[in-house]
This record gives sequence, C-alpha cells and structure tokens, in this order.
Amino acid sequence: MALPKNRLWLIPLIVIAAINPLHYYLLAAAPPEGFVFSGMGGDDSVFFTTMASVEWGLTSPWGIEAGVLDGTRNNEQLISRESIFFNPAFGPMYVLIPMGILSTATGISAFALFLAFKFLSALFFMLVAYSFLSHFLKTGHPAERSYAFFLLLMTAGFGGIAVLLLKIFTMQGLLEPTPLYAFGFSMIRMAGSYKVLALGTALLSILFAAKGINAKGNKAEGMSFGRTGPLKSGVLLGATVLIYPFYAAGAAIVLFLLAATNR
Repeated sequence: MALPKNRLWLIPLIVIAAINPLHYYLLAAAPPEGFVFSGMGGDDSVFFTTMASVEWGLTSPWGIEAGVLDGTRNNEQLISRESIFFNPAFGPMYVLIPMGILSTATGISAFALFLAFKFLSALFFMLVAYSFLSHFLKTGHPAERSYAFFLLLMTAGFGGIAVLLLKIFTMQGLLEPTPLYAFGFSMIRMAGSYKVLALGTALLSILFAAKGINAKGNKAEGMSFGRTGPLKSGVLLGATVLIYPFYAAGAAIVLFLLAATNR
C-alpha cells in the first residue's frame, strides 16, 4: 500500500483507532454507580453471543426450541438447538467464531479480543483508505490526498458534513453520537468494527484491481502489485462477502466498471 515515508503520521492514526476501544474499557471498568456497561449499540451483545457459541456447539441461545411455545415441549427446555449460522443477524460469524475459538483455547477474555478487533479493524481501514486515496489522487497535488484523508477521518466525508450542518441548523442532537456525525469513521462508526473491516477489504479489493490496470487501459505488466493483483482482488472480495455482503456488492459493481472500461 502507498504510505508516507515518515512513519510519525501513524501516531495520530493509532490514537484515533484506540479511542473507541479505550472508551469501551473505561465504561466497563468504571461504570456510573448503579449501572452496568452492556456495550455500545445493540449489536454487541449479539456479537459476544456469537463468540460464546463456540462453547455451545455453535448453537444460538436467543431462539426457543421448536415445540416450546405451542405446548408440545416442556418449558424447562428453553436452550435453542438452532445453528448460529441459521440467522445472519448474528453478525460476521466467520470473524467472530474464530475469535471465540481463540478465546476458548487461550483463556483470553472475549471482551479483550473484541477490543483488539475494534482497534485493528479501525487501523486497517485507515491505512487502506489512505492508500486508496493516494492511488486515485496521484495525478493531483500531493496536498490533495492529505486534505481528502483528513476530511474522511473527521467527518466521514460530505455526508458527515451535511448531517453536522443539519444538526447545527436545527440545534438538535449535537452531542449524540451518530454514524455520520463528526469523526464518523474514526470515533463513532468504528463502533461497528465489522463494517469498518469489510469496508477496508472492499476498498483494498478495488485497489488491487485498479493497480493492475495502467493508464493506457492494458492489463498490468510490471505494476506494483504484479500479475497476482486480480487473484488478490478476488480473494479480498470473497472475504468481504463473508464479513458484510452489502459492501461486497458495492465493490463488485466498481470492479465490473473497472473491468469494462480498463481504466
């Protein structure tokens, strides 16, 4: 990936990536009196369940075993025998289940692994985003990519700016964390780490494909990613499907346009 030679710029990215996990840790370690931290957003409890399903034979505890509600089974048997793979609402299980296996095998708490996942996903996305912008803005002034990257980090792009201006105009919800508010990707949106990870793999898939096409529209020969670029692009697109299919669909459309235009 195209990264600046001065590695000091990694420091603010590491700090930004650590904000959300650190926030989690502080709220969990020292919650207000009378409160228990249950996660940020409604997905967390489900994600922890998916990780813990390793200990339950990859079954879900959220469903009720068939026959309980209609009286044909005893109410004392409420543990579901439904496979965790049956319901896509349990999140990126192909990421969470390996984390659950690692937690069970090593004794590392699922909470610690979850925070590490948040941090690494955020850092990975930011590195990919910078490389992505660097490639597609390579013909402009070098400062343009820095400005574009800063805008992405601080506001999640123009959508974040629009939402922020709307909140200022209406004077409502200025301090409420929303996905497209200020720091949309760096602080708030990274709460949905699996989406950040999938967006990173999707952008990297596009980047590998774009690197494999030169300015004349011919297939890459001697490009920085070499002849394996299309293979890497396909593997990353497949990984995106397993993590968050919606982003994979968007990336597939872009890849189709790249293939059709050779640009």
